[in-house]
Amino acid sequence: MKKLILTLIALPFLTFAVCDGDMNCIRGELKAAKASHLATYKKYLSTLSKKRKKAFRQGQRRWVADKDSACAIEAGRYRGETREAIESECLTKWEIEREEYILSLMKSKTAVGRRASLAEYKAYLDFMATETRKCKIAFKVGQRGKARECLISLQKITEVQDWKLDSPDVSEATDYDFRQINRDLKEINENFEVITLYLNR
Repeated sequence: MKKLILTLIALPFLTFAVCDGDMNCIRGELKAAKASHLATYKKYLSTLSKKRKKAFRQGQRRWVADKDSACAIEAGRYRGETREAIESECLTKWEIEREEYILSLMKSKTAVGRRASLAEYKAYLDFMATETRKCKIAFKVGQRGKARECLISLQKITEVQDWKLDSPDVSEATDYDFRQINRDLKEINENFEVITLYLNR
């Protein structure tokens, strides 16, 4: 059995500051994070039983109270736009971390006991190559807002779907399949390398 030569590098998502004090950017970050979190929250709720749905909603309300309190305290000694910026960045971080938690619940609920088929694996790699290419192009042409939205969307998808990369069933893969898989993995890695360069500027 041939072995795959390439592996995916770590996703460089949401570990960077792209706003540099720009309030419109900071507000946009928070708005995007809230919208993404809300969509994920609603999607997860739809998978729960009535009893578990009620319990999770109660937990979400407690989380909202903790988030608002913590960020108000963090920004409390500042005034004006500085206070708004610090509080907004704090809220954005909380929104992202909560969504990551919900996504992890969705991932474990969906993926337990499953291996991706060859068709699922190839389709996912093709999708990832296309989407990372879009993010790379957005950074290259200076569309920072579009690039940011692209990365948030891509992170959301990968945190639910990356189980397909764990020990996929390639027992029936042909030489052509392996060439296609390695080609897509190579492009995804190259796209991530370019994106990382832009994030670290």
